[in-house]
Amino acid sequence: MSLIRVIANPEKLDGQRLRVIGVLGYGGGTDNAVCLYVSETDARNAVMPNCIYVDQSFYKGDKRLGKYIILNATFRYTGGHGLDSLSFHDVTDMKLWSSPAER
Repeated sequence: MSLIRVIANPEKLDGQRLRVIGVLGYGGGTDNAVCLYVSETDARNAVMPNCIYVDQSFYKGDKRLGKYIILNATFRYTGGHGLDSLSFHDVTDMKLWSSPAER
């Protein structure tokens, strides 16, 4: 599913298991929250409206940070705006993604 579609329609997808592709990166705050961003540019510039918080611990050297990944998780929407209102929980799979051109 498109990450943009999830961000645009969070109330319709709340509680569903989703498989999405995005760039894993820090959320720009002091708490080192990690988010899934729509694009590399969004991740590099911490464009918060284009990301969803990933409720999982990461270490600084994680090779997936800054890269496109495929994520399988439960999506949660709590209403309102901001990083806390959209999140992925109960992650069952997270792996590096390579585009068909790189294979």
